[in-house]
Amino acid sequence: MKSNQVWLKRLSLLLVAVLLVWLAYSKLRVNKLYQNFQVTQEAITKKDYTRISQKLEIKALREQVTRKKYSATFLVKAKGACKLSLSQFYLYRGNQEAVDQFTDAKVDGQNSERLKKGINQVTITTDPPEGQTAVLYLLANPERGKFIKYQFEFS
Repeated sequence: MKSNQVWLKRLSLLLVAVLLVWLAYSKLRVNKLYQNFQVTQEAITKKDYTRISQKLEIKALREQVTRKKYSATFLVKAKGACKLSLSQFYLYRGNQEAVDQFTDAKVDGQNSERLKKGINQVTITTDPPEGQTAVLYLLANPERGKFIKYQFEFS
């Protein structure tokens, strides 16, 4: 009976030791993986174009909130034809609600996400915010571990 208790204690200590080693290893892996992780924030204003990539620059125009939809209009200066990625745009509605992603866009009045070379007027829409102010963000990932959060300033 006594030998069973000794073995049980030894097994318990071994399991605790293995768990501690595994936790230390996991922490080292996470620290190494995210050692250069960086998020910066920049503004997209009505005054000047803001470069968001080597091919694209954006300038805010206006936002409109009605009972049925939220829409934001901005100018995109493209160095060549390309596709606008709607998955990078988020409408932040505060801590209590999930962010909204945009599902449709109009480029120069056409239902499309294709940008032509030169200046394009883009309007994106989603459900309206309920009772609180909403902030439009564009999230860019120029390289691994580096993110830029662009906040649209329409005023």
